[in-house]
Amino acid sequence: PDEYPSLSTFTQTLAPVLSTHPQYEYWFEPGHALVGNAVALLGSIVATKTTRGKSWAIADIGFDQIMKISLLGWQHPVKGPNGKRLVSSSTASKGNHHPAAAIGGPLCFAGDTVLDHTNISGLQKGDPLLIQHTGAYCGSCANTFNGRRSGGTVVLRRDGTLQRVTPRAALEAEPLMEFYDWGIMSQEQTSQQENAANTTARLFETCDLSSPVLTSTQESFQYLSAHQLNPREFQYRIAVQTPVPFLSLPFQNRLVADAAIVSILKSLGYTKKEFPIWGPNFKSFLHDKIVTSKPVDLHILVSQVSRDALGTSRCLLRFSLNQGAAGGSASACFQEITSTPLPQSRL
Repeated sequence: PDEYPSLSTFTQTLAPVLSTHPQYEYWFEPGHALVGNAVALLGSIVATKTTRGKSWAIADIGFDQIMKISLLGWQHPVKGPNGKRLVSSSTASKGNHHPAAAIGGPLCFAGDTVLDHTNISGLQKGDPLLIQHTGAYCGSCANTFNGRRSGGTVVLRRDGTLQRVTPRAALEAEPLMEFYDWGIMSQEQTSQQENAANTTARLFETCDLSSPVLTSTQESFQYLSAHQLNPREFQYRIAVQTPVPFLSLPFQNRLVADAAIVSILKSLGYTKKEFPIWGPNFKSFLHDKIVTSKPVDLHILVSQVSRDALGTSRCLLRFSLNQGAAGGSASACFQEITSTPLPQSRL
């Protein structure tokens, strides 16, 4: 159906019935009804062609992002550049003006079809396409087949403003890139003895190639302002001092790590750092150059805290600098050394 009951209506209707059996615990999987129509995929036409008597408009999104179309025959509503829904019908090919046509994805197999039996006469290269109802089972099933990568996520706020919350995936987001052995195809074949003999010379040569910025102690930063937007969201404005006019990635990580510690402690109600906090995982990216001639804006989100049986607390963080010019995620661990136990409301 096009209309679903709201979550509050759903729970209010079921609550009286379920409460008659308090000995049971109920779990629900609302699926599409809850989030399906909250997300849409925005793409565009990248080419048009005719093959074996059938016309195609090729989009830059397909099976890699909406696998359900090929695997389950699930039909998503698709809107063209005029904002109107494109009709899919076996009768669309009838008549002299609209031959058999379809919208296909960018991958190289027959099942990569976004919308079959439709009229594409008004579509041209560069036209936008909006594929609706992609909030369920699309992002979780998305893949990087044939090197395809996500375009990131933009949120439309209630006030009509747009905010990019995740960046377009870069080349290094390809999973195989993380584990590929770049030296395995090297033509240079040397023995272990030759490598050992050259170790000293190679180490000596790298000394003169080392970056004076990364080995410098001249980098520093100072908080200009710190705002707690809500219990788990923080905004900082930071002045930085560096020997170069841009923010290096190692210095960015130092800056973010300190602000993350401040955010964690503040979210837990502390006014002073009393115990160490360490990060077992830290991932960061730097999409655009961040100049150091003006203050840097840092936004941090902190998850709820969980504690294991050994007393180690853990939480997750996400951060962005200068409205998405850089960002990343991290996890943090700590063992509170304080006379005040961690309240259950903070877990």
